[in-house]
Parts: sequence; structure tokens; C-alpha cells
Amino acid sequence: MGYSNLRFQIIVRISAIALTLFLLFELVSSDAFALTVLLVLTLVVVQVIALIKFIDKTNQDIIDFLRPSKTTISPFRRKTMGMMPIATTSTSNLNGNQKAQKIQTP
Repeated sequence: MGYSNLRFQIIVRISAIALTLFLLFELVSSDAFALTVLLVLTLVVVQVIALIKFIDKTNQDIIDFLRPSKTTISPFRRKTMGMMPIATTSTSNLNGNQKAQKIQTP
């Protein structure tokens, strides 16, 4: 349902931009008043910016929806996109100095 609404919104916005561009070309070719041409050109720019913002907002909504499913926490082990977390332990050598050692956890 949401996908068809998204498609409908994009089709309506692109159609409105196409009609406005057609009107702009007709006004330019008919030697209309410069102010009218400038206003229609401004309308085209506003429509394009509104379309870009709409698509960006929709993409962000999709990212926010899918983000929680990236990390699955189980009571036994935490999986993070196929990568295993690395644990750090410290061990001492014969001189008493501390060394950090990386251990791959199962």
C-alpha cells in the first residue's frame, strides 16, 4: 500500500514539473511578459526542490525502518552484520609488562 502511494506521489510531482516546463517553454516562445516567465521558472525550481526533499525524506524513513533489523541480539551471542566483535584481554609477560592481546570471540 505504501509503495503504490510513493509511486503515485512521484508520478504526480514529475507530471506537475513537466506541465510547468511546457508552460514555461510556451511563454518563452510567445514573447510573454518577463515577470510571468520569471515566476513560472521560479515555480519549476521550487517543484524540483520539493521533489528532492520528498525523495530524501522517504529514503530516510526507509533507512530508519530497516535500521533496527541490522542488529539481532540473542541471549547467547550478538550478531552484527556478519562480523564478530573483538574482545581485548591483557596478559603479562615475564618482565611484568602488560600486553594487550586481541582474541576473536566465537
